[in-house]
Amino acid sequence: MFLPYAPLNTIVAVGFTLGYLSLYALATWVILLRLFPALTRLEKVVMSTAISVLLSSWITFAAWYVFGQQFGTAVTIVLPIVLVVWHKTTVLTAFASLRTTLRHHWKLPKARQLPQMVFWLIIIGTLAWLTHNHFLRETPTGWESAGNTWADLALHMSLASKFLVQGVTNLSLPVFPDTRLTYPFLIDLHSSQLYALSHSWQLAFGIPSFTLILSSCYMLYRFAFRISGSKLAGALWVIFIICSGTAAGTLPLWRDILRGGYVAVQDYSHLFVTNPFSQEHFANFMTSHLLPQRSYVLGLGLAASLLLILLTTLKQARSTIWQWIVVGTLIGLMPFAHVHSYLVLMGLLGLTALYYTLAKSRHARGLWIAVGIGVVLALPQILWQFGGSYHDNFSYWHFGWLTAMNSNILEFWWINLGLLLIFIPLSIWKLRKSQSSPIFWLFLIEAILIFTACNLYIFQPNEWDNMKFLSYAYMGLTLPVVWVLAKLWHKNIPNKIAISIALIIIIAPGIQSIVYESTVAYTFLSPSDLALANYVSLAIPTDQTILTTDKHNHPITTLTGRPIVMGYRGWLSSYGIDYRETERDIASIWTQTTGSDELVKKHHIRYIAINDDEVEKYSVSIEKFDAHFTPIYTLSGWHMWRVDSY
Repeated sequence: MFLPYAPLNTIVAVGFTLGYLSLYALATWVILLRLFPALTRLEKVVMSTAISVLLSSWITFAAWYVFGQQFGTAVTIVLPIVLVVWHKTTVLTAFASLRTTLRHHWKLPKARQLPQMVFWLIIIGTLAWLTHNHFLRETPTGWESAGNTWADLALHMSLASKFLVQGVTNLSLPVFPDTRLTYPFLIDLHSSQLYALSHSWQLAFGIPSFTLILSSCYMLYRFAFRISGSKLAGALWVIFIICSGTAAGTLPLWRDILRGGYVAVQDYSHLFVTNPFSQEHFANFMTSHLLPQRSYVLGLGLAASLLLILLTTLKQARSTIWQWIVVGTLIGLMPFAHVHSYLVLMGLLGLTALYYTLAKSRHARGLWIAVGIGVVLALPQILWQFGGSYHDNFSYWHFGWLTAMNSNILEFWWINLGLLLIFIPLSIWKLRKSQSSPIFWLFLIEAILIFTACNLYIFQPNEWDNMKFLSYAYMGLTLPVVWVLAKLWHKNIPNKIAISIALIIIIAPGIQSIVYESTVAYTFLSPSDLALANYVSLAIPTDQTILTTDKHNHPITTLTGRPIVMGYRGWLSSYGIDYRETERDIASIWTQTTGSDELVKKHHIRYIAINDDEVEKYSVSIEKFDAHFTPIYTLSGWHMWRVDSY
């Protein structure tokens, strides 16, 4: 029986989680070993941690759909074991080779190793603390989270709980069950599988987030290094990405520091939250995307891996059809992982195929095969997603993205990009004659096209969601910047001083945003919430609909997997879902107006739950509910009733 809070022994839970992840990473490594010899051994190891999440999630989806959760889980474990055993000779040889590589790296002069070691230790340490702090840290006051993750994690937990309890045959949105599930759900299905093995939500969410962010950073580092030949450029690119943020946040940050009044009580990388007139929308990627948006971090991990695969494969004199079949398959499986990343990669793949066709390259045929596979595999997913969510007001033309009416687009982007608005065109001009890989220029062209498109068109009901595309534009546009800065750094001391000052100005708001979110914590679920969720999981049948409030982190929605009438309105509006009629019906039920019994039947409600903190907000009379329905649970502020009227 699934219980939302029934932890195993910690060592056993960690062992099951890491064992399962390692098994799929090893199986993926076998595939990469045999097909992509141009990648280094370490690149293949790190890359496999991201790609294996995609593959294992799809296998879990298929196995659970066909065999159910219990037997499906057994199938998901057996398949990678068979693959690894079948290629055991390759695996053993590769392990020996990898061990030799690591020993050689360890024997390098310490002066050469030290900067890299410090850099990666800072990255690893920061990620470890952030994931621990954000993904349900257990305290005496309950489970805690922080920042944007506190807001978004509830939806991901609702999806994961729904898969655990109801399976994957009914792909409906857990916070509005009459609506098709169009949200990219594979990463949450992955967490469902991990919870089924470990009985720990902390591990099921925290470990994949940590490994995916870390592998993304390493793949981006390696991509920039292979493009520029500079490890400094690779490190700077990673820093620019994870320490991004609105440029204008630098001034109030330093002003408050100099006045001695700086306290980490706000995010200086996204001051629009506290000052809507500031136009400061370009938030820090770590705190606004990588930590809270779990589908985005899977998409980025896959995108970074496939960028590196494209770069290394196209540098070979010849490529094989099987290499392009795998590339096309991986890209084609991405829409249910992250549709924005899929569209970015397909756009790049299409541009690359066109370029190599015009250049009459031997790679052209394989590239078009990859394009074809990527389109064919993705099409059913895209039709499912857009068929269930797209409507007349879903997207629309709008110049300037979020530029204020009393401002202009140049001022807006100066506020959000600052010095980068100058550095980007100068760096592109500086590199115009460089003999770089075509992928560099194609990625840059796509970044310019994406940036332009996002300033002309709003792609989703929530305007700010253009950031999911703009983040990739930012990566492509800052790649030439870090390449030029790395070149200038090595020339003389004045250059080092000037670059250091510029770097501090550019990344200061982003660093502060990360520091801020590492120091704050909010209660996500209290002990009374956990107790209610356990009661519901034990006492309420899995197919019975429960009326709840629209509290985003409601314990019934996030932990029990039971169907509800309607969840958090903020998510529904951001997806463009018309929930007004249901909202009116629910309001009538809470106030027990005339006809409310018919509305209870209309929505098939069998149980009702509310907390004392919400009684006044929804105008609920506990006495009326006690008289009209059967009280079944009253503890620590929670009330629950059974509907016996039909």
